[in-house]
Amino acid sequence: MSNNPLCRLMATFRPQAEADGHVINIDGADEFDATEQLLRMPVERIRDFVEHDYDSDDLADCLTVRLTHSGPFEVDCPGIDSFFEAHGLSRQSLTVEQLEVLRAAYGIGEEQADPLPALQWGEFLESQVPPRPYSLIYVRTGTITVAGPWPNEEEAYEGAKGLQARGDFDIREQEVVLIDHEHNIREICIADLDLDDNGRPRSIPENQPAV
Repeated sequence: MSNNPLCRLMATFRPQAEADGHVINIDGADEFDATEQLLRMPVERIRDFVEHDYDSDDLADCLTVRLTHSGPFEVDCPGIDSFFEAHGLSRQSLTVEQLEVLRAAYGIGEEQADPLPALQWGEFLESQVPPRPYSLIYVRTGTITVAGPWPNEEEAYEGAKGLQARGDFDIREQEVVLIDHEHNIREICIADLDLDDNGRPRSIPENQPAV
């Protein structure tokens, strides 16, 4: 391990907007500490992490600025490999045992890394910036995650299928809810996603889900 076990992984959230058919950066870039969000990920996701893709976007799941921004965005986090190298590790060959040691060094115990128990959705919504209509809320790697929003309910369900197929959640084992246009909480069930025997949606959207 490195002599500096508490080095931090920093990332930058960049909000964007569409203008004349192009996506442009807008004001409001926010640098944040992504260390714990990364270390809460399963070891397989860390090994396969792709910078400037949905993996990077996931690091900003809990940012208030992310939850209140309804447009496109990107997350820059170029120092992930260097973060593991500082601990004498290789991200691509990281083992479960090495990840557990890192989590312990950063104070992330099993009770934090494992999914949370029963969720109190009402308390969560009252204590957070209200998610926008047609957003999904679920728990991933011990963190309450808000995905979306989507333009309408139909596209939100298609997004849920994509998230199920990608392994962000498993509707068979955990609770996932949809925020409707009146900010009511509606639980998504297995039948809504039309799963096959392997737990994958029979029809998967061509585009990746918005996150």
